[in-house]
Amino acid sequence: TIWALTTEGDLITQHDLTTTELTNPQAMAFAPSADPTDDPTITSLYIIDNSATTSISATTSEATASAAGESSKGTIAELTLEPAVQLNATVGSITATLVRATATSQWNPPSPDPAGLAFNSAGSDLLVSDSEVNEMSIWAGANLFRSNLSGGLTNTYNTTSYSDEPTGIAYNPLNGHIFISDDTGRTAIYEVDGFSGNVVNSITENHIGTVDAEGIAFDPAGNGTLYLVDGVSEEIFVIQPGPNGFDNGSSINQFDVTNLGVIDPEGVEFNPDNGNLYVLSKNDTIAEVTTGGTLIRYIDMTDINPRKPAGLAYAPASNNPSQKNLYVVARGTDNNSDPNENDGEMFEISFTSGIPPTVDAGPDQTIEYQETANLDGTVSDDGLPNPPGAVTTTWSVVTGPGSVTFGNSSDVDTTATFTDAGAYLLRLTADDGENLSSDDLIVTMNGGGGASVVDVRVSANSDDAEEDATGPVDLGSSDLELVYDSGGNQTVGIRFASVNIPKGASIANAYVQFQVDEINTEPTNLTIRGQAADNPPTFTSTAYSISARPTTAAGANWSPPAWSTVGAAGLDQRTPPLNAVIQEIVNRPGWSANNAIALIVTGTGERTAESYKSNQQSAPLLHVEYTVGNQAPVVDAGPDDIINLPPGDANLDGTVSDDGLPASPGAVTTTWTAQGPAAVTFGDPGSVDTTATFTQTGTYTLTLTAYDGELYQSDTVSITVVDQPTNTAPTVSAGTGQSITLPNEATLDGTINDDGLPIPPGTVTTTWSASGPPGTVTFADDTAVDTSAAFSVDGTYFLTLSAYDGQYTVEDTIEITVSPEPPNVPPTVDAGPAQTVALPGGVTLDGTVTDDGLPNPPAAFTTEWTASGPGTVTFADSTAVDTTATFSQDGVYTLTLTADDTGAIASDTVTITVDPAPDGFYYLTFTSSTTVPGLGSVQDEDIVTYDPSTGSWAMYFDGSDVGIAPGEINAIHIRDNGSILMSLDSDMSVPGIIGGPDGTNVDESDVFLFTPTSTGTNTSGTFSFHFDGSDMGLAARSEDIDAIYEFSDGTLAISTKGSFKPGGIPNGSDEDIHVFTGTYGSETSGSFSLYFDGSDIGFGGVGNHDIDGVSFSASDIMYFSTVGTYTAAGGSGDDEDVSTFVGSFGSTTSGTAALTLDLTGLGIAAGEDLNGLHVVG
Repeated sequence: TIWALTTEGDLITQHDLTTTELTNPQAMAFAPSADPTDDPTITSLYIIDNSATTSISATTSEATASAAGESSKGTIAELTLEPAVQLNATVGSITATLVRATATSQWNPPSPDPAGLAFNSAGSDLLVSDSEVNEMSIWAGANLFRSNLSGGLTNTYNTTSYSDEPTGIAYNPLNGHIFISDDTGRTAIYEVDGFSGNVVNSITENHIGTVDAEGIAFDPAGNGTLYLVDGVSEEIFVIQPGPNGFDNGSSINQFDVTNLGVIDPEGVEFNPDNGNLYVLSKNDTIAEVTTGGTLIRYIDMTDINPRKPAGLAYAPASNNPSQKNLYVVARGTDNNSDPNENDGEMFEISFTSGIPPTVDAGPDQTIEYQETANLDGTVSDDGLPNPPGAVTTTWSVVTGPGSVTFGNSSDVDTTATFTDAGAYLLRLTADDGENLSSDDLIVTMNGGGGASVVDVRVSANSDDAEEDATGPVDLGSSDLELVYDSGGNQTVGIRFASVNIPKGASIANAYVQFQVDEINTEPTNLTIRGQAADNPPTFTSTAYSISARPTTAAGANWSPPAWSTVGAAGLDQRTPPLNAVIQEIVNRPGWSANNAIALIVTGTGERTAESYKSNQQSAPLLHVEYTVGNQAPVVDAGPDDIINLPPGDANLDGTVSDDGLPASPGAVTTTWTAQGPAAVTFGDPGSVDTTATFTQTGTYTLTLTAYDGELYQSDTVSITVVDQPTNTAPTVSAGTGQSITLPNEATLDGTINDDGLPIPPGTVTTTWSASGPPGTVTFADDTAVDTSAAFSVDGTYFLTLSAYDGQYTVEDTIEITVSPEPPNVPPTVDAGPAQTVALPGGVTLDGTVTDDGLPNPPAAFTTEWTASGPGTVTFADSTAVDTTATFSQDGVYTLTLTADDTGAIASDTVTITVDPAPDGFYYLTFTSSTTVPGLGSVQDEDIVTYDPSTGSWAMYFDGSDVGIAPGEINAIHIRDNGSILMSLDSDMSVPGIIGGPDGTNVDESDVFLFTPTSTGTNTSGTFSFHFDGSDMGLAARSEDIDAIYEFSDGTLAISTKGSFKPGGIPNGSDEDIHVFTGTYGSETSGSFSLYFDGSDIGFGGVGNHDIDGVSFSASDIMYFSTVGTYTAAGGSGDDEDVSTFVGSFGSTTSGTAALTLDLTGLGIAAGEDLNGLHVVG
């Protein structure tokens, strides 16, 4: 037994551990749960036991404890002292009937601990795996057994060559393979070729994520699906085969079964007849669920009471092959508790296998007076039980102002007529001979002097909007979060356009109908008000534009029940009456028919509804019933209540609303009356909200009646009066003492238990206080049981948690030792080792900064890189410890890394030596995919370098890394700092480019700049726009820029693919080079001048002599390449060659050309067109 005591020694509660099989507990400690699927705030109790144990579980009236896992000796058991898991009361339960019990312990050889069970369809028999028999003295070499359906042993096998603890078993009827689950080793599942023992595949625990592999089931549909149950984490893992079958390439999904009322699941089985799963629970229950984890019903085995049920199978009945039954194996006493135990059993149970029919009564309707409603219901069923193998259906009236006549109340699709106007609740019920299901719809008949009805649904994305707690407004959400979303409680706006309510109408009823998009069950409290506007516009994306709208004085509070079914759109998803809100809007002086109405929703909690974007037909619907004459008051006597005697007082919270008609008296009188076993005294029988006093126990019916001078309306409330039980004092624990260091706070984890008496108040108020401290104590919330405390100075503090239940006050005190804050130490900084780099390359800086976390706040430090040297240094991120740096010119630079923790500053320096770029260093691009020595295939969006001094090639710019693939780069210039001016051969969108005239789009007459943060095979950096050719008249395809060079004064040499006529000069040709002088950017302006006239040296015509790459040396040597073969000016070359031109430039060009670099001699294939060129030196 574990006893829970106060620090004064008073007993709080105790936990019986006799069922846990702990034999010699030694020590215990509280710590977070080891289950990775648990909430991280859940705390477990860990106990050291010096003897073996396999199944740890303890149950008391208020707590449950369960094992973290299994071990052979020296066990550490994890217990959870949480409230016992409860079955879901909203689903049905059927009782299992015992057909046959078989003692597997009496087989020869015996199975003392049967753990897994499967139906072998090939042999029409059962497979039983025993997970513990090989550990016992009765081991006879068999731990896998075959039995006929009547329980007779027919054959045995041995799995110890691959699994010494076969826990679960499943059979694949498609290929005869057997799946064995194992919870002792690294492998969770083995796939075995029949009874041969040959393992053909396996899946590890780590791949699945399981910590306690138990039962396993197989669905042969499609490529097959495995279902593995984990007993500790209480999860079902759904395993789909990978390309090589069921191995570590399999895909894994999972769902939790704890919320289904399942405890420590040991077995799972697949029903191929209906596609559902059976999950075996420790609490003598089998849960039937869908393969997606939706609970359908329970099968109750309480009358059978198997001891430690472990595995189950769905198979033909032993006495009727046409019927299907469930078979369950049970382990009984564990061999760790009794090494000589031999009490394994197998049970055959029958149950009704039918699933309740699915019923849809159809959508709500509105018809005119004396019009017939066409009812379009839908009913589907699984055909069970058989007999009858059929479903009977019935339409009925639940509520309504008159009588209803159905065309045929037994037909799913029929008609209905109504005697009086108003709203009728109709119900369609289906009976399959065993289960009943039903669904409701509302039919509203207008006319006859009654209320008219208007239904308006949200009709635009911008008419249902969400305003985040920080202000941003989302106009296109795929659902409506009412109102909690990540980040906090939001404000939701819902607008209904064209609401056809005439001016002066009286609102008889109004509500908004939602449809469930996601399951939510947490407590939720919402307030709904209207926008105080005659005709509000749709919502906009302006921050805070929903909450900024003025709202009506009238409002409605809504605490919706749990939304537990996706797609539900019933009364639980309907707001309370919004009559007063809509009435205030239509009473505005500027209201007219077909104006819009906007509603604003605030509050706490979460209910997730369909939005217009996600489902237009299920978007929020505003329903309004109105009249233009007097309507009876609307009366609600309030909720039923149970009160204690003494004191015997009930607070009555009635509600009465009216349309203010008739004008005389223009007011409503109300009266409370009572029926019951004794007299009732009202505080004020004429007040809607009053009290009622009772002197005798029993059930009373109280009636609230309202009269508007013409019409009466009433409603009743039931009050049950019971004897007051005896109050006991609360139990209080302030937690455990702590030691902290300033400026940290103490996290207080108190515990309060109470019996809820006396009533009133029925609740406990709690208060934290500090007594005799050396300084000031500030509680985050001194009324919360779990809170935090901050301390002004060091010392010893005594904190007391008090609880008052209205009669008794109980206190508990803990001691907090607060140590002073240690002195701040400056950060430790290391700027990294000295480096040498050649232009245009950069360096990767690998700094290191450590700090003691002081002062606190801020408990953090900032870093900054700075530089000194002969040129400009550009850091990718000067505030990052690890970053990159590029340099504008060669020389020796000193880079300094500084760290500041706000209390002290420290720094360190590193020397970077930047060498000049090597002479004759080439940057090249190609028109198509080209094989380059040492690099392989280089694409047309890449830039490579060639160093003649070493004969080596390298990748400088990989266009695919920065999003310009595919996209041919056909002109380049490399600046001294390594940045790249470039032009493309086609139009495209350049990711993230800034400063462009057309967003991210560029065309082939544009030049843009790439500023790298890294180059080579992992290129990164940013793009910016540089030159807009269209501003200078370059627009035709022939005016595609295919060669550029930037001179030191910033002017730009340009050549094009064909003839061109830029602004201000005569026509040019593709063998010419012009120099642009002017301003750059999205609004380029300036003029061109002829710099190189190719026709003067023998180039001519559009084609082979097109200059598609150009670069200049400091001594005015021009490097160039051509589209094809040229012979002119004394030289010749091919499209893969680099040539030089030396001579005079300008409108009269003269000189000589010579081949300087033949790429075919360097491993580049002939005909690979070189189309981008830059030469350094």
